[in-house]
Amino acid sequence: MGKRTNTYLMILVIIGVSMLFGMKNVEGLCDDADLKHLVAECHLYIERSMPQTDPSKDCCAVVKKVNFPCVCLNLTKKMKELLDMQKIIYVAKFCVNPNPPGTKCGEV
Repeated sequence: MGKRTNTYLMILVIIGVSMLFGMKNVEGLCDDADLKHLVAECHLYIERSMPQTDPSKDCCAVVKKVNFPCVCLNLTKKMKELLDMQKIIYVAKFCVNPNPPGTKCGEV
């Protein structure tokens, strides 16, 4: 398996483990589905180990539907180590779905 595949699998495992422990939701409306979709379609564009590049159309299609406050809420410490918050923001802006003002995501 390549390094990218291992990182992607690690992220999916972390999401799965996080689900088992029941993450807190914003006003009861958030779950980790948005985060799963974002990682599944956009992992090549948001991982720390990957170069920053413009996201694909498929990635942007997911980004346009994502609730970023929920994504940020569901990021675990381990995921923050694997994903680059600046790249997540870059992808969101590129795909025309910026974080709402005041949204804190990771250290950004």
